[in-house]
Amino acid sequence: MRTEQEILRKKKEIEEAKQELAELRGSEKTLYQQMEQEFHCTTLEEAAKLLEKKKQELELLDTDIRELEEEIEEKYFSEE
Repeated sequence: MRTEQEILRKKKEIEEAKQELAELRGSEKTLYQQMEQEFHCTTLEEAAKLLEKKKQELELLDTDIRELEEEIEEKYFSEE
């Protein structure tokens, strides 16, 4: 049999957990709203696809920049 003090302690733990859950749900809702506003994604799957697409675009841009750097180096700084 549990004592009254143990029951009250468990009740307090439950109330704290409920409060934390409510806060986390609020944060989650805010983050989803932000994700939708900034990136036009409504699900994590959409966000993951967009992230992958942006990574690929970044890789292409990085390659382009490196090629341009090489061209500039050859054109203006090579000893000919």
